[in-house]
Amino acid sequence: MRSLTHRRGQRGAVLVEFVLILPVLLLLLFGIIEFGFAIYGKHTVVQVSRDGARLAETQSRVNVGEITGEPTYVKTVKDSISADLKTSGTFAGLTPVRMAVYAAEAPNLGISQRIDSGNFSSCVQYCTTYSSWNTTTGKFDTPGGTNWYPGDQSACLDESASPPQHPDAIGVYVEVKYTSFTPLIGDLLGGTGGKHMSSNTVMRLEPLPPGACGP
Repeated sequence: MRSLTHRRGQRGAVLVEFVLILPVLLLLLFGIIEFGFAIYGKHTVVQVSRDGARLAETQSRVNVGEITGEPTYVKTVKDSISADLKTSGTFAGLTPVRMAVYAAEAPNLGISQRIDSGNFSSCVQYCTTYSSWNTTTGKFDTPGGTNWYPGDQSACLDESASPPQHPDAIGVYVEVKYTSFTPLIGDLLGGTGGKHMSSNTVMRLEPLPPGACGP
């Protein structure tokens, strides 16, 4: 009888220990899962920004004669970024907040110091911003700012010049809000209301062919 009572007591102790440690184990488990989604979300934003900048530096000289409205190359970049965020971003719990396509370095326009930071909530000059996400179309819409048209861009490369002449640099900024899957862990990661993630990529315009910039 004493042995049976002892075994029951051991089982009760194990059950109590399990109940005490279960919340900690669940916290660790959900924390790992949440952290993984957050890392994936950040990677998505960085990749989208890079892909957008790569597209911008090759497409920026399309329709050189444009002087009004949303530049064609900017619209191409916007559509590409929107499509990426609509697919990968939805899985990662990302809500698009803002994007911008801007002149990061253009000495002929007085932008000699490369711009590779900031939240681009507003653009002063040579910059197109989008701060409205259309959930119906799954795209950024309502462009704002002062556009950087192809005719204002320089894509000439001349290393022999003094000083050497390099193509202008174009920047792409993307900002999203990460919404956690587990509120408690999410509050620890980014506070109430979600965590804002952003990425900024700057690349030089694709150089014009030799001789295209004059003698």
